[in-house]
Amino acid sequence: EDGEEKNLGQWISCQRRMHKSGKLLKNREAELELIGIKWSVGVSKLPWLSMYESLVEYVHDRKTIHGDWDGHVLRSYRTSHHPPRSLGSWINRQRVKYWKKKLSSKFIEKLESIGLKWSVDHAP
Repeated sequence: EDGEEKNLGQWISCQRRMHKSGKLLKNREAELELIGIKWSVGVSKLPWLSMYESLVEYVHDRKTIHGDWDGHVLRSYRTSHHPPRSLGSWINRQRVKYWKKKLSSKFIEKLESIGLKWSVDHAP
């Protein structure tokens, strides 16, 4: 990432913080919206079922290519959607919720039905 892109990213982050805190001037807010700025970003905002559908696609692709799926997704894995979805991070969050008993039984059943493993133990 070159310095110019980094500076632009920092500036956009600053505008988002000012918007969130209510300190961004209304005319600047309107101008930024005209060029398409999104005030809230990140795949973590996607509805649970949308991320689950991405997982189902991932599992289907793995089974098609490899004949099976081991029940895991690399933490760094991102989908080919536009914008990409951080599927690996989402799976990690589901596991954390599961272990803390904060994941609904409906979601547990859906994840288990496609073969998700709750443990990340890599032993054969």
